Amino acid sequence: MQISRTEPTEAYLQALEDEQRGALHDRTTVWGFLWVLFLFKAGTVAATMWAAGLTSEATVLLSITTWPWLIIPGLALSGPLLYRYRLRRVRARKVALHRAEWLVNE
Repeated sequence: MQISRTEPTEAYLQALEDEQRGALHDRTTVWGFLWVLFLFKAGTVAATMWAAGLTSEATVLLSITTWPWLIIPGLALSGPLLYRYRLRRVRARKVALHRAEWLVNE
């Protein structure tokens, strides 16, 4: 007796597409929330600086109290930036290796 492979049904494929669309929507919602949170914090810090008269004491105090808000975006942006940097290095090395392979000195 031979076991036949069943093809995915149309309902299964539709459910899979809906799940992928939902995951994309969820990711967009989370990133939107995080950007709004960060921009609100930056706006609050700017308004506080302006209300304090842009003095050096206010700048020091706000820097001390809000330093985690500088680290969090720095960490969030470091991943994609390091990825792009590494990708550029790898591509440059690939081009150099390709050039070295075909340009033979006589």
